[in-house]
Amino acid sequence: MKNYALTLGTAAVSGNISVKGINSCGNGATSTLAIIVNSLPASAGTISGLTNVCQGQTAVVYTVPIIANATSYIWSLSGGASGSSTTNSITVNYSTSAVSGIISVKGTNTCGDGATSTLAVTVNTLPANAGTISGTTTVCQGQNAVTYTVPVIANAASYVWSLPAGATGASNINSINVNYGTSAVSGNITVNGHNDCGDGVFSLLAIAVNPLPDNAGSISGSTTVC
Repeated sequence: MKNYALTLGTAAVSGNISVKGINSCGNGATSTLAIIVNSLPASAGTISGLTNVCQGQTAVVYTVPIIANATSYIWSLSGGASGSSTTNSITVNYSTSAVSGIISVKGTNTCGDGATSTLAVTVNTLPANAGTISGTTTVCQGQNAVTYTVPVIANAASYVWSLPAGATGASNINSINVNYGTSAVSGNITVNGHNDCGDGVFSLLAIAVNPLPDNAGSISGSTTVC
């Protein structure tokens, strides 16, 4: 008995193997064996889903068209993204420290893996934590034009300020001029950076507002003198 090695190409299809013996007298009877050639998964198609996301964004769905001959799907994520699936769709969560990277998928079966499809995803960052607010921390009721400043916040498109009760002022940059009304009370000034992805961690400065003297009472004494 002789053994022969058979190599099948990636385009091979099901068919028959046949063999017969030959000598100087002629050919022997043919023997035939039916061979079923199972296909590798087809190449993965285009992945659909968001290509611009934010740090901390969750439940982002990605889908690839059904891959012919695939019995399962292998997804790969990078850059702080998490999620798992063996089907043609996956739900991805991006951590608050996630960075831009690649999503890839391929089909698999008992014969092996098909060609991979990839999708580049840009992960946009939240604003950095706000730094220390500088400015006067002890003021008087009725004091105006008091300036407060915070260092430039990385990745911030604008700034969100909040003031103690009775204080007024508005700004979307890293400094603000505050007017303390005659009824202003002690409290906190806070500021945080903001962009399309949300708000960064705020910074706080405690403000002591000293009151004006109370209204004078009635003056008592002689109203007619020499």
